Amino acid sequence: MTIAIGDQNSNQAWRSSVGKIKRWTNAATTFVLILLALTPMAPAAAQDTETTAFVNVNVIPMDTERILEAQTVIVQGDRIIEIGASESVSVPPGAQVIQGNGSYLIPGLADTHFHILDNMDSLVLALANGVTTVRDPNANYVGTGPEILNARDQITAGEITGPTIQAAKHFISLAPRFANAFSNIDQVIGPWLSVNRTLFEFAADPDTGRELVQKAYEEGYDIAKINWYLTRETYDVIVATADELGMPVLAHVPADVGIEHLIRTGAEIQHNGNLLAFVAKDYVRQPGVNYLDTFDLSEVDQKLPQLLALMAENDVAFTPTMIVDVTAFELFDNLPDWSQAALFQRPEYRYVPPAYIAEWMDTAGGEFGGVARARGASSVEEIVPPPAAREEILALHLRQLKALVDAGVPVTAGTDASAIGVVWGFAIHQELELFTRAGLTPYQALEAATRIAAKVMGDPEEWGTIEVGKRADLVLLNANPLENIGNTREITGVMVRGQWLPQETLQGMLDEIAAKYEAQAQGLVTMEPVTIDNFGFSGLAPAGWQELEPGILARGNPDVDPTMLLQLSAPGTSAEELALSVLANFGVSELPAKPFLSYESVYQLESPMAPMALALAETENAAYLVLMAAPGEEMDALAETLFFPAVDALTPLE
Repeated sequence: MTIAIGDQNSNQAWRSSVGKIKRWTNAATTFVLILLALTPMAPAAAQDTETTAFVNVNVIPMDTERILEAQTVIVQGDRIIEIGASESVSVPPGAQVIQGNGSYLIPGLADTHFHILDNMDSLVLALANGVTTVRDPNANYVGTGPEILNARDQITAGEITGPTIQAAKHFISLAPRFANAFSNIDQVIGPWLSVNRTLFEFAADPDTGRELVQKAYEEGYDIAKINWYLTRETYDVIVATADELGMPVLAHVPADVGIEHLIRTGAEIQHNGNLLAFVAKDYVRQPGVNYLDTFDLSEVDQKLPQLLALMAENDVAFTPTMIVDVTAFELFDNLPDWSQAALFQRPEYRYVPPAYIAEWMDTAGGEFGGVARARGASSVEEIVPPPAAREEILALHLRQLKALVDAGVPVTAGTDASAIGVVWGFAIHQELELFTRAGLTPYQALEAATRIAAKVMGDPEEWGTIEVGKRADLVLLNANPLENIGNTREITGVMVRGQWLPQETLQGMLDEIAAKYEAQAQGLVTMEPVTIDNFGFSGLAPAGWQELEPGILARGNPDVDPTMLLQLSAPGTSAEELALSVLANFGVSELPAKPFLSYESVYQLESPMAPMALALAETENAAYLVLMAAPGEEMDALAETLFFPAVDALTPLE
């Protein structure tokens, strides 16, 4: 290295102290949600031909409960153009031929409650599990709405490969005791943190509600999502505005709105717990998840028929998200510390970002821990229903699901993927199995993820069944799902918008994700040579990171992942002046009194955003800076694999 930022001895001293000194482990920020990087989907891979023929397949078209045996299905571009007996259908010359050998061809599955958040790899998990359509019920949950809308548009245009996305934006108000603070959010948390105000838009009154729906429509969202604390008047205006704009409405049930009024407006209801307000006696809505509310189920048998009739009369669709309840209750069975629960050993957790795993395993600090603290409880154990009550709740939800379907209520399969322990893509199979556990036939369960889902999502002419003219979203299975719904896991390959992805390709995509997450968990980063002409030096930078500006790289979306690397220089100034001007952007106004372990020009810092490592150097002509910000629990590993390699490699250009 031409200039000394620290020196090799100081760098080695830092490295050798890893594991001996707990430098930043307890310094993780409480101001931001730590999630992993937002990684774009891969570009759509070109096929050798635009025509594909599935030969000798048993087609389950899902228009009625039937199997068309020994069929050939011809796909051209992204459309199904012919279906018929294999003996009578001619395969076009040059077509890609997929020999079914008696396999079963079903429509691509839909997950109607699929939170992408900042995990764009979730779209790969969806495809690998036969899910070719997802509906994100709150696409801007963590500020990633624009990225998700962009992915939606790129997928639709065929620029990248992924499931079709419908994206909702939610509308929420606040409990009165918080309303004033959040209406002045800049003053509350500034100037230390910059605020993404799209995360703090509240429909506090009807006029604001109307404006926010119109804004969401203009931003390109497909759906309006109702969330908590809305007044009935504001709710009615939101629903009316969404209707005028042609935006469907999904809903939780705000207490002031009331479930009966909400049903009469025709909004689609999400989650089993939201129906408790109708069937339970003396129901009291509490903050947090619904099964932590106060209720009495003694009158369910009298009230459930009334609920079914009202929903059927108003053609209200419902997404129960059964797997959320089952997963939560399994975690409750492992209290006081569910981090060792058997479910976390399942193979699919290899494909979950390490930060999510850490959050899910954190009994005290995760979602349920937050609910417990809000209620003044000292532990999660104090607020969860006892085992007998959990059994009663689950039995009700299973019985309720069967009754809804029998009553003709449109029920769809959604998983609430990203909820604690619920893995994107893989959870759809668990959800369908729970549908059959409730007493539905495999065909009825499969309907909820295909034909009925397409109708509820407003696109039944485009997808949901296997018919000539429809989009070629297809899943080839090794076994008959109408005999055992668990056979939806037996995937030979997936076709999405006419692009065929055989099982080995899908598994390869999963393996890449698993390898990436394993490397992230170990703090491994691939560094590659870089020349930053703007600042007149060369060095190393992490491969695949997002360049925000020259010299400034982010691992993912900075709104949710604070991991960044800055490599900057400035002529005619001191290193300290350069450092202070940069650190001011992170709410830091001074350097530590002493460098790290007395080694010159290498510092540890804490900022409101995240812990930091800083290295400084000067020449006669310029000052140089390397700054890394990262979650506390990753700091040691990233110092080893990212920070010091960047420091060692930084070299001014001649």
